Amino acid sequence: MFDEIKITDVIEAASAAIAATTGVIMAILAYKEYLKAPVQEEAMQETLESEAAPQAAPSEITIFKTSKQTTKLRAVDNHLVCEIVDTRPGKGGIQWKFHKDLCRKIIDQKQVSANPNYKPRTGLITIGPRSNWLYSKALYWDHTVLENDIYALLGETA
Repeated sequence: MFDEIKITDVIEAASAAIAATTGVIMAILAYKEYLKAPVQEEAMQETLESEAAPQAAPSEITIFKTSKQTTKLRAVDNHLVCEIVDTRPGKGGIQWKFHKDLCRKIIDQKQVSANPNYKPRTGLITIGPRSNWLYSKALYWDHTVLENDIYALLGETA
């Protein structure tokens, strides 16, 4: 009977046993990883802590950022200024300015609104008469925080 057992049969059986054992071990390790409690990243914790602490109104915020372009809103000399900083020559610069009177009107009439449903990575922001400006969700994952920061900037000018 033992004469009929070939070495290839033994190797096949051993390979099948090893493959099955490896599969079981991988399943156990994956299940253990699944059971671990999620660890909150340090950056997220810092963000939550900074939101909880009262802060002074910013004088400048970045609302949009790519590898080639950044859009900033600044409170400067009784104006709200929108500036695009672009790495490409001849692009960018100041796009628009609101005088403090218009800033006050925007605040009073609550004319700041963000739409986070535009694209997966970008949303649209409307500030008074300026509508459909892109903002980066990586910078403002909560659109209400963006709206509040813009109102704070407007308040700096008015």
